[in-house]
Amino acid sequence: SFCGLRTMAEKYSVSVEGGGGGGAAGGSASDGPKLPRTKSMRPPGEEDEDDDPIVLEDDKEYVEAEPCCQSCIAERMPISRLEQREARHDVAGMERKCTDCACFVLYWVFCGCWLAVAVAALWFGNWWALTHGRDYQGRLCGYDEGVENKSFVGYPRLNHDLMEFAISLGVDLLSLDVSALSLEQLFSINITGICVESCPVIGDVTCSYDYLAAHDNEKPSYDEVLQCNNGDPFDEEYLLGLFNAFSVQQENRFMCTHCWIASLDSTEIFNRCLDIVFTTRNTTEKCVFPVNTSISADDPNCQTKEVVVVEDSLQPAYDNPVAVFLGDVVETLYGWLQSVMESWYVILVVGVVVALLLGFMYVIFMRYCAGFVVWMSVV
Repeated sequence: SFCGLRTMAEKYSVSVEGGGGGGAAGGSASDGPKLPRTKSMRPPGEEDEDDDPIVLEDDKEYVEAEPCCQSCIAERMPISRLEQREARHDVAGMERKCTDCACFVLYWVFCGCWLAVAVAALWFGNWWALTHGRDYQGRLCGYDEGVENKSFVGYPRLNHDLMEFAISLGVDLLSLDVSALSLEQLFSINITGICVESCPVIGDVTCSYDYLAAHDNEKPSYDEVLQCNNGDPFDEEYLLGLFNAFSVQQENRFMCTHCWIASLDSTEIFNRCLDIVFTTRNTTEKCVFPVNTSISADDPNCQTKEVVVVEDSLQPAYDNPVAVFLGDVVETLYGWLQSVMESWYVILVVGVVVALLLGFMYVIFMRYCAGFVVWMSVV
């Protein structure tokens, strides 16, 4: 085209007029439009030291040519760094393709499987079972028919259930170490659960559904159930009191085997009423050396102090290793929670503010020192 001829003429200092050869009418190259010229645009062997190559930079006027040649030059090379950057990031104009088609298909198969599991869980399962327990008849407390208004599940005969489990293992209840049991053994413990409206406290009477159905939902009094002497059959006091309570148990055998007294204020965890033994530790200190002084144990002049630790807890009269174990776990969790509450501002500053600043510092460091990091990793 004429634009192409004009560009070639300027490149080789040849005048062009109307697409024909050079002439006076056409003028010389020096009289024509000024084009950017560098040594790379001169014919080989014609570079000289007088040439002042024009460097392509931002905010410079590159061409003073006709619109035709301007568009022609713009098609041959980017004019500014912005256009160069746009050309590099023109992803739509590049030929791109998936390099990991198999992994792409596998990823969507994996997502489909998870979606199928979620749909099956919502369709066939019951999310209520995640937070609520079941009674000894398999009904979900607070959900199934008959126990809609009883959202909590209590375990009133936990001591008898543990004794039966200990006998099945061939050990006594005192030797039963709950923390040493495997998951299979823990799930094999048959614990009697009864749906209740609220978690029982010390002295509350809980009866089975059979007893309540036979007595018009009326519970016996505390004194009546206490005569059953529902204690530990391995305990001597229980064996001694068994003879005196034998007549009562014979007369009220059904009540004695279907009603129980709460020995502790149960603690509600995920709508489950658990007997948890909480232990309070009190520490007192006294300076014992130097003697015959009234200085406190915190005084710098005190050389030796006496530390007395007193533990105070409410426990059932029978051995309940599960309650003690749960108490230790809950106290540990409460200790962690208390530590978090006491140092929340440190966690906020270090975990959020400092972490954010370090993240920006790392990004800036990698922006200017990526080469150094790469070469140091090679070395």
